[in-house]
Amino acid sequence: MVTSDTNVYVRPSVATDGRSLVVTQTQSKFELDVAAASSPDAMRIVPLSSRSMIWRWDWMPDGRLVFPQVPDIRVVNPTGGETVLLSDAAHLSDQVVSCGKYIVFRSAGRSGKIGFNLWRMDSTGANLTQLTFGANEADPICSPDGKWVYFYDYGSDQFLKRLPVEGGAAETIIHSAIGAWNISPDGKTIVSLEVRELDHKLVLDLYSIDDKKLTYRDVDPRALPGPLAFTPDGKAVVYIVREKGVDNLWQQPLDGAPYRQLTHFGSERIWQFRFSQDGSRIAMERGHSESDAVLLRDTTR
Repeated sequence: MVTSDTNVYVRPSVATDGRSLVVTQTQSKFELDVAAASSPDAMRIVPLSSRSMIWRWDWMPDGRLVFPQVPDIRVVNPTGGETVLLSDAAHLSDQVVSCGKYIVFRSAGRSGKIGFNLWRMDSTGANLTQLTFGANEADPICSPDGKWVYFYDYGSDQFLKRLPVEGGAAETIIHSAIGAWNISPDGKTIVSLEVRELDHKLVLDLYSIDDKKLTYRDVDPRALPGPLAFTPDGKAVVYIVREKGVDNLWQQPLDGAPYRQLTHFGSERIWQFRFSQDGSRIAMERGHSESDAVLLRDTTR
């Protein structure tokens, strides 16, 4: 091991004498912010005890936030105060969602074999139960009623699937690979972004889970292929637009009305955002990455 810190190192180049190494060091600077959904510009920083990277996170029904922050899965009150639900340095947990009375998370090697699987635990951190058993299940999202866990099966066919949160066999919902997606507040529609092959136009795909029908809606061509979400009333889809290196949220009504800007930030990028389960608040993970060229020398000889 050459380094042991929490930075990311990429693109190494070794000198001809083998004693020096130039590498790009990247460090993420982020904050977790919360605001009222009606005034998303008025963000307030969530106080966190650790500045370690936050992975895929979610709102809980009681208005707290749950997130994995290696080696822990933590619950935090937006106004302050944290609880560690699970701490396990031997098994990386990097994605967490709230499913009614349960918390579903992705964990590596917990079943005793190589692979990433989805697990379930009570909201207190007790009663761990394995839900999936493949090579790599990821990106879980729970249905609004808390009965289903939707996920990507990257280890098999990369299709979108779901299974009951109480456990059982998985079923394929969309028989093709899609990008970022989300589910409507009534649990009936899945939305994703697609560059349509017919005319190479960026559109919103709206897939009816019950009818298995796909319809399209126009969308702002500047929308990033990242996180997106329905508004709490289900009448519009929110996405990210990046202009001059700054990210803001925009909203596309599904009735064909013009898109409009929701936030007006002057700096930073938005990595993730989530509406609270009651629709009253919105949380965002915002920040930037800093990179430097670093020279490492072998001084042992």
